[in-house]
Amino acid sequence: MAASFPELPTLDPPRIEYALREQLLPIVRVVGEDLRRPMAQRLADYGCPGLAVAVLDDGQVAWTGGFGVTERGGAAVDAQTLFSGASISKPLTAVLVMQQVERGVFDLDVDVNRYLQSWKVPENEHTRHHPVTLRHLLSHRAGTTVHGFGGHPPGSPLATALDTLLGRPPASTPPVTVDKAPGGAVRYSGGGYTIAQLLLEEHTGLGFAELAQQMLFGPLGMDSSSFAAPLPDALAARAACGHDAQGQPLPGRLSVCAQAGAGGVHITAADYARFMGAFRDAYIGRETPLLQPASARAMVESRDGHEFGLGWRVLGAGDTLRIAHGGSNEGYQCETTCHLASGRGAVVLTNAVSGALLYWEVLNTLADLCAWPGFLRAPKVVQPLDAEARRRIAGRYRIVSGVEAPWIDVVEREGQIWSHIVGHRAPPVPVMMDEHGRLFNRFSPFESTVVRDAEGVVVELAAYDGTVEVLRARRETPAAPPGDVGMTAVELAARPAVRALEASRIREVANAAMGRDDVLAFWFGEPDTVTPAFIREAAQASLAQGETFYSQNLGLPALRDAIASYGHRLHGRGRPERIAVTASGMSALALAGQALLSPGDRVVVIGPAWPNLVQGPRILGASVQVVPLDFGAAGWTLDLDRLLQALTPSTRLLILNSPANPTGWTMAPAAQQQVLAHCRRHGIWILSDDAYERLYLDDARLGARAPVLADIADDDDRLISANTFSKTWQMTGWRLGWLDVPPALMGDLSKLIEFNTSCVPVFVQRAGIAAVESGEPAVEAFVSRLRAGRDALLQGLQALPGVRAVAPPAAMYAFFAVDGMTDSVAFCRRLVTEHGLGLAPGVAFGSEGEGFLRWCFAASPERIADGLSRFSQALRGPSPLF
Repeated sequence: MAASFPELPTLDPPRIEYALREQLLPIVRVVGEDLRRPMAQRLADYGCPGLAVAVLDDGQVAWTGGFGVTERGGAAVDAQTLFSGASISKPLTAVLVMQQVERGVFDLDVDVNRYLQSWKVPENEHTRHHPVTLRHLLSHRAGTTVHGFGGHPPGSPLATALDTLLGRPPASTPPVTVDKAPGGAVRYSGGGYTIAQLLLEEHTGLGFAELAQQMLFGPLGMDSSSFAAPLPDALAARAACGHDAQGQPLPGRLSVCAQAGAGGVHITAADYARFMGAFRDAYIGRETPLLQPASARAMVESRDGHEFGLGWRVLGAGDTLRIAHGGSNEGYQCETTCHLASGRGAVVLTNAVSGALLYWEVLNTLADLCAWPGFLRAPKVVQPLDAEARRRIAGRYRIVSGVEAPWIDVVEREGQIWSHIVGHRAPPVPVMMDEHGRLFNRFSPFESTVVRDAEGVVVELAAYDGTVEVLRARRETPAAPPGDVGMTAVELAARPAVRALEASRIREVANAAMGRDDVLAFWFGEPDTVTPAFIREAAQASLAQGETFYSQNLGLPALRDAIASYGHRLHGRGRPERIAVTASGMSALALAGQALLSPGDRVVVIGPAWPNLVQGPRILGASVQVVPLDFGAAGWTLDLDRLLQALTPSTRLLILNSPANPTGWTMAPAAQQQVLAHCRRHGIWILSDDAYERLYLDDARLGARAPVLADIADDDDRLISANTFSKTWQMTGWRLGWLDVPPALMGDLSKLIEFNTSCVPVFVQRAGIAAVESGEPAVEAFVSRLRAGRDALLQGLQALPGVRAVAPPAAMYAFFAVDGMTDSVAFCRRLVTEHGLGLAPGVAFGSEGEGFLRWCFAASPERIADGLSRFSQALRGPSPLF
C-alpha cells in the first residue's frame, strides 16, 4: 500500500517544547475566548504532579520530554520516566494475537472455545448460536462482562488470568461471562481481553510479560516497557508514582494491574510512540518486525462502523483516519493517537486521576501546532438554556451501547444542567448547548446529539468523538413537570455503593416457593423449633409490667452485667464497660464497621462467607478482599500464609467469622495466635464474629465451645467481638446482639447506636437476661440436637454419588459439593419447583462457593430424612437436575 501524504508544516522540536510549556489550549474552545495557559499552571490547577509526551511525525518520534515531577518532592519527569499505561495495553495485546493469526495458530472468526484449554466461555442462550470469536473479543463486541479492574493492593497475591475469568480470589471482580449476543453493539470489556491473554499464554507456553518482551518490546527496541508485575527494580526506579483523586500518592507508589493483557503495561511515552509508529508503518506497507500490512489493515478495517477495530479505537476517514486508545488505572491517565496518512500523533502519559482532563489540552495544543487534520474542534457558540429547555433535557438515561455503566443522570441545579455517568470516576460536569443544538462540556472533546419527541423532550442522547459514536442512551424517566425542574432522577437514586449491592441469592431461591406450603425449607440459618419457653416468658412478664419505653443506648445495666459474667465464664475475661447491647448481631457488625471504616479502606474476609460480612464494608465504601478456604477430604482448610500475605500494612480490618457460616470451618488456636500477632505488628483491627462459638459439635463435653480470639487477646488489642442471641439461644426473630469493644471506643459507639437504632426494646433485653443467666441447659440440648442432625444429614449425603460432603466441626450447616453443578442458583430453584426442597445456593456466599450447597441441619430427624429423600430423587430420578 503506497503512502500518500498531504502537505504539512515542518515540525520544529523547540517550537513543540515551547508550545507545551507556555501555550496550552483549552479542551473545548468557545468563541470570544482566547485562552492559552502555561503547563506549570495547568499541572497545579488539575493537581497533576507530572506528565510525559512523545510526538510522532511520519511514524517516527520527533520529540519527547516531560513536565512536572514523578511525585511531590521527587525527580523531574523526563523522556525516560515510566508510567502505568492501563488500557493502552489492549492494542499491544491485540497485536500479539494478530501475530499468532499470521502464523496460522488462531483464526479470528472461530469459536475461541476451540482454542481455550483451562477455561471455556460459559455457554448460554447468548452464545449457543453466536459463539465468541477473537474478532469479537478484540473489538469489544463479544458481549463479555467486567469493564475493568481496580488497583491491586501492594504486597498481596496477584490474580492470574484464570483467577480473573473464574472470579476467584485473589481476583476481586465477578466471573467473566457473556450476557449479550456476541457480534452486536460495542461494550468495552477488560474481561474479554483477559480471555485473549489466557489464550496467548496457553498456546505459547510463555507468561504474558515474557511473550511481549520476545514479540514486541525486544524487536522494536522498546527498552523501557514491561508487563512484569512487580516491575524490575531498574525500571521501577524510573517509574512515576501514581496519585489518587485527592492528589495523594498511591500506597506502594505504583499501580499494579494483575490483568496484564487488559491494563498491565508500564511504559515510557517514547516507547509507546515507537509501537504506534511501527503499526502505522505496517499499515502503509513499510517493512517492520511488528506485523504484515494485511494484518495491520485488518485491525483498522474491522471496526465495521463501530468505534473499535481490533485493539484500536478507529476514528475519522481518509486524511483524518487515525488510531487511538486511552488508559485509566488508579492513579494514572493517558491518551494516544496517530493519524495513519501522515504518521503524526502523540502519546500523553500522566500520573494522576486528574490527568484525564489535562491530556486533552496537550493533544489540542499539538493538533493546532502540528496541523492534525480533523482533530481540533471549531470554537463553539454557547446557546442559553432557559428553565423550560433545561426541564426537557433533565432526566435519567439508560446507556444502551458504548460504556459498561447503567445510566447517565442529567440534572438541573441552580440554573445549570449537569451530567454524570453513574459509576464512573469522573465527577458531574456542567453541560452546555452549542449553535447546532449539540450538548457539550468543557472537560472532554466529545459532544452529544439529541433526539426529541413531539413535545420537544429529549428522549435519546448519542455521544460522538468526531464522527464516531461512542455512547448511546435512552430516556428512562419522564421529564419533570413544568415548575419542578430540580426533581430529577439523580435525587431519587441511592448512591453507587448501594446500587452495586447484589440482592440475596438465598432470597431469590426462596421467592420461588412463594405461595407453597409443601416446601421443606433448609435455606435459612435458624432451627425449626421456637425460642425456649422460659425466655419467652421473661419477655411476656416485662410487657405485662409496662416496660415499653426507651432504654439506655448501650443496653440495660443488668444485661450488660449478665453478658460480662457470661464472657468471664467462657473466656476468663468480661467487663460491663466493654459491652454494648445491639439490635441484632448484624447491627453489631454494622456498628463496628461504621466505627472503624472510611471510604477506600481495605478489608480482608475469609470465604466462602456470609454475604453480610462482605457487603457491609462495601456499603461504607471499603474495598474487600476475600481469602478463600480450600475444600478437600479433610473438609474446609485455610492456607494461613495466604491470609497473612493478604493482611498487608495497608489493611484496616480483618473480619474473622470462626466458626464460620456457611462452612463450619474453625480457626485453630495456634493459627489464631499467629494472626493476632501479625495484626498487632501492622496495627490491623480485627472484628471477630463469634455467632457460632457455642455451637461446637466436635466436643461433646458439657459447656464446650469453639476457640475464639477473646481467649487470647489483651484488653488493649485492636479487637472487637460481635455476638448474637439468635443462634445459641434460638432467638433468630428477636434481633438481639452485643459487642465487646475496647473501652476507648465506647463513647463513640454509644453515639452510633443513638443515631442508628437508639436502643433495644426493654422486653427483648429482659429475654436476653433470662437466656444468659438461665439458658445453659437449653444450650446443651440444642447443641446435642444439632450434633444428631449433622450426623444424620452427613450420613445421608455421603451415601449419594457425586456428592462430596465432610462433617463440619461447628455451626449448623453442611456446605457440600455436587459434582457437575455449575449454576447453584438454577439448581436450587429447580430443587424448589420440582422437588419441594429448599437449600441455599453456594454462590450466595461468594464466587468461592459456586458448585456447593448449604443445608441447615437445625431440624428434626424426620424433616432431615424427608429432605434427603427428595434430594436423592433430584439426583437419581428419571429427570435429574443436570
